Amino acid sequence: MAARDDDVNFTAASEPLSAVLVEFFRKVAAGDEEIYGQLRSRFKSQVGGDRFYFTLPELYAFMTEQYEMFRDVDYRRFRKALFKAPINAALQPMGALVVIIENKRKVDQTLYALERRSSGP
Repeated sequence: MAARDDDVNFTAASEPLSAVLVEFFRKVAAGDEEIYGQLRSRFKSQVGGDRFYFTLPELYAFMTEQYEMFRDVDYRRFRKALFKAPINAALQPMGALVVIIENKRKVDQTLYALERRSSGP
């Protein structure tokens, strides 16, 4: 989820899974009503205020439920696409970031959050 300078040149054609993940997080950061409804149904108390809390296995389960293109993607491929995607580079101009809330020393057990730190530009 960390972006390098060369990640900013990322294109949807080269990495379709990563592109969908970036767009998903952009919608969450923007407060998209439809996405928030889906998140509240799935994550209940993990969604609210300026944060959306998740673990990678929870996010994977959600994405496979909500996005058909993820249904044939195994967890390892999902995780690779997630870490390759320039999510924070896309969110930063909106005043949002994906951050580690509780580091469990294993990425699959670590608790992450998308934080909206401001209303953006």
